[in-house]
Amino acid sequence: MGIEDEQRDISPTDESWRDKPFRQSRSGMTWNRWHALLVRWLAGEPIAALALEHGVSRSAIHWNAKKMGMRKKDHRDAVRLPKGPAPVRIEMVDGVPVEVVCAELSFRFDETDPDATVASICGRLRVASVAGADGHYSKLLRMVDQTVRVMGRVRARLAGGAAPADDEPGARLVLRKSQRPPGLFPDGRDWSTWLFLGGRGAGKTLAGASWLADQAEALGEGGRLALVGPTLHDVREVMIEGPSGLRALPRWTRATRPSFEPSRRRLVFAGGCIAHAFSAEDPDSLRGPQFSAAWADEFCAWPAVGARGAGETLALLRMGLRLPLPGSPAPRLVVTTTPRPTRALISLRDEPSCALTHAGTADNADHLSAGFVESLRALYGGTRREAQEIEGRVVDLDGALFTAEMMARARLAPSNPSFRGRAAEPGTQEGCTIVDAAVDSESGPLGSGFALRAPRKDAERLERIIVALDPTTTATGDACGIVVAGARRRPDGVREAVILADRSANGLSPGQWARRAVRAAQEFGATAIVAEVNQGGDMVAAVLKTAGCALKVREVRATKGKRVRAEPVAALYEQGRVRHAPADGVPLSALEEELMAFGGEMEGAGSLDRADALVWAVTDLLIDAREGEGPRIRQL
Repeated sequence: MGIEDEQRDISPTDESWRDKPFRQSRSGMTWNRWHALLVRWLAGEPIAALALEHGVSRSAIHWNAKKMGMRKKDHRDAVRLPKGPAPVRIEMVDGVPVEVVCAELSFRFDETDPDATVASICGRLRVASVAGADGHYSKLLRMVDQTVRVMGRVRARLAGGAAPADDEPGARLVLRKSQRPPGLFPDGRDWSTWLFLGGRGAGKTLAGASWLADQAEALGEGGRLALVGPTLHDVREVMIEGPSGLRALPRWTRATRPSFEPSRRRLVFAGGCIAHAFSAEDPDSLRGPQFSAAWADEFCAWPAVGARGAGETLALLRMGLRLPLPGSPAPRLVVTTTPRPTRALISLRDEPSCALTHAGTADNADHLSAGFVESLRALYGGTRREAQEIEGRVVDLDGALFTAEMMARARLAPSNPSFRGRAAEPGTQEGCTIVDAAVDSESGPLGSGFALRAPRKDAERLERIIVALDPTTTATGDACGIVVAGARRRPDGVREAVILADRSANGLSPGQWARRAVRAAQEFGATAIVAEVNQGGDMVAAVLKTAGCALKVREVRATKGKRVRAEPVAALYEQGRVRHAPADGVPLSALEEELMAFGGEMEGAGSLDRADALVWAVTDLLIDAREGEGPRIRQL
């Protein structure tokens, strides 16, 4: 009796139920479909291909074959496939291989088109992998893929042509200034930590991946790097495999692209350097390993583990950065994140060896969907969400005196009417010599990039301009706050303050910040310098005089806490009587971030010297205004 006769004997003689899907079948299998599948299986079709076609498992096929009496051992005519690796049969036509058959797998072989051959192989082997085929298929995939690629390169060389395009590295990316590693500090010191704060889609991941790839190429064989993300999933899907991750960089070819070994949690570069992956959820895994450099992504999203916050996890990472790094006096760390108002971030930002760069989402708009930035700003413009997620700035917490809405309202004023011209390029303007301040080793880079050596002559509507100074007594202490502001009377008769520039800086000695303040006074034609003397006392006025200050220095003392002093200024912001109109067009981002720290959780996390200087400036101009100081002209 043959297979067909046996099937007739075991098949039911009637009934419509044979075409009704079984209740427990997710793929809609009926008795008739199972019967047809088993007939094909007994005829020799591979079980893996049948399982994939019908959306069932191989174990389900065996179970139903037993239930329906259609097991291969029950049928002497059933075709049995050989065990072990599937045999390979190559069909030849006129001595040219045309089709390769490997059990249930078959693919077209075209020696003139290696890419088509590889695509056919990959498609067939993926089908077998999904169906649960044996592991030798994945090995076969790699071997055949490499063989065909080598064949293509050899053919190209014999023909005098170039290798396939995907074996050539792509053009090096042109990174924006904010995405490139920062230079030296004004005093010549090098940085050990680079903090890149950016909005969503601002290019933070690309900056971190490009920098780490440079370090891997410099270290070569034996180099050790660290990749730390909020979770291991984030490390793999964003930092390594993401569209801007390490493996996606156009610098790699097929041969040099780093390979990720998920079981060992490491990325192996072609040069031999190894980058190990860590999760911030397991900070103790950072104990023991050592590295030359590290990239920490989305620092503000790192979870707190027990009593340890993100700052403690970062500390454990830094203790492992103890191997030498070529071209650097010490190991280096790059932190890329969308900011949140956390103590860990503020403490990191205020470290003397931390270099800060910043980018908003709009800076990368050319590589984003058209209208993406505009649509978000239409929804969240002027809110904390815009400031934090789009502009990439540290914004306020509940209870803070200054809010993101206040900062946005202060920036809504039209361009500064107090100056007819702006120093845009080195040269001269109205008799004032403009020099590139980036090469001024004493003062360091100014906020605008240029410094005017002579007083500006084009102020026309500001009644009074001052420079507010919150000095530091040592070069290694907090930042020195230097803010330039002026006062004017609006058409409705209300006086308001205009913040013209923020010249604050870190790492300046008393002589350096004094010269910096004097230059700011000369640039804007200030009539006085308001200096806090709680630290330094009489030394502040003496240092300013030594630096060439010929203006009146008004000394002020802080007898109340920062919050108490700032409350009247916050009320002026609420009334719309303070405007941010920088004369050089550079946003006052760092100053605004410090203002939004007043009264919030961040207040004790870092210095607020910029904000303190602004509070003194607005207080002097509006709250303690001296109407009789100096001649002035008003339009009647």
